[in-house]
Amino acid sequence: MTPALAQTSAGKVPAPPSYRHLPANADTVRWGCFSTTLTPRVEIDSAGIVTIETLTHPAADDLERMVQGDQGAESVYLWTTDRKGVDRRGAGSTDPAVCKVGSGDGRGVHILTGPVHGRGAKPGDVLELRILDCVPRPGANPDFAGKSFGSNAAAWWGYHYNDMPGGSKREVITIYRVDATGDKSRAKAVCNFRWGPQTDPFRVTRPTIDYPGGPVDHALTDFTFNVLKGIRIPIRPYFGTLGVAPAEADFVDSVPPSHTGGNVDKWPIGKGAIMYSPVSVEGALLSVGVDFGITPVADGNWGVHAIVPCHRKEGHLLGPRLIGARPPPFRTMARHGGGLRRVRLPQGCPRDMADILGRPRNAPAVPVADAGPAVPADRQARPCPPDCSPVPKARRRTERSVPGGRGTRHAAHPPQGPCQSPESFIKASG
Repeated sequence: MTPALAQTSAGKVPAPPSYRHLPANADTVRWGCFSTTLTPRVEIDSAGIVTIETLTHPAADDLERMVQGDQGAESVYLWTTDRKGVDRRGAGSTDPAVCKVGSGDGRGVHILTGPVHGRGAKPGDVLELRILDCVPRPGANPDFAGKSFGSNAAAWWGYHYNDMPGGSKREVITIYRVDATGDKSRAKAVCNFRWGPQTDPFRVTRPTIDYPGGPVDHALTDFTFNVLKGIRIPIRPYFGTLGVAPAEADFVDSVPPSHTGGNVDKWPIGKGAIMYSPVSVEGALLSVGVDFGITPVADGNWGVHAIVPCHRKEGHLLGPRLIGARPPPFRTMARHGGGLRRVRLPQGCPRDMADILGRPRNAPAVPVADAGPAVPADRQARPCPPDCSPVPKARRRTERSVPGGRGTRHAAHPPQGPCQSPESFIKASG
């Protein structure tokens, strides 16, 4: 090879991607909102790799297992009689004369790490995010060294609160140990307790969960261990809250999803997924949090959220412009934030599932005494399409044409087989 050819060939070798790490602590997270006013915590070039740590907003349900010993988590969850580690919690007002339940008014609950500034990203571009890996964050308490935990709430705004055995309304918290290290990732319940009235360090008594991050005084609760005995839940780690900053307001509630992503709650947004988001502000300002975190199927919630541990995410930040990009096969596409549509679940469905989980395997089913009111024909559940795609057939052709469009989309993993009934799912899960 001539020196001139060698020099030309060397010039074609792409530069290695830049790598950054963004820890989760009181300086790098905000609570309950996306915002265009925040200073980016890290900047990265197109095709760069960033590892982002995340924390789960209900970790205060069990500070011993999910916070203690973790300096980053402790700084975020700090709440004394004088101050909070992260004061604003939500997109609401911070004026004590205006806010009703605390700074930010709890209008948004998720802890979001970021924002990440993508160099060169401008409004009108489409950001491509490739999730390389997604792993639970291990606890730092020596008593639980190396173990990961998550919390699941049946809270007042969820379905179960109004359908508890015995008829009494109550909020119940279940703590799970999460193991995503093997080929068969599982979650197993450790304990649960009834969330009763709690008084936070600012001397505000809260009869129900109405403000995020309040430390639970377990001297006022009764732990029940050996719950869900013999049941292991198959899990898929993923990010329930992931998106770029909307331009419509300075502070935007983290709960409702939008065209820029946010609290999309879709289990395919895990390892190996590609997510496309329309850029609304300079640098995109990507933020990552955990909401549904880990669940077997997260296309619907019966309680409030799935098992939510803390996570660590590694991903490529690509773009900023996708010119002539070719979308993945249509059956792996999904759109988020294009509009909100709620479907009321027939009461018999979750009760049947609870019956299946509560009886020995292969035991006969117990008839549900009250399956709730009859569901009109036009609202009854329809069979899942053969490829299990959540996109109705009539819309697929149009949604293939543009990678991005008005809403955020992800190109997820291929369908993993035919739909299963609750019984077949439990049997297949082992």
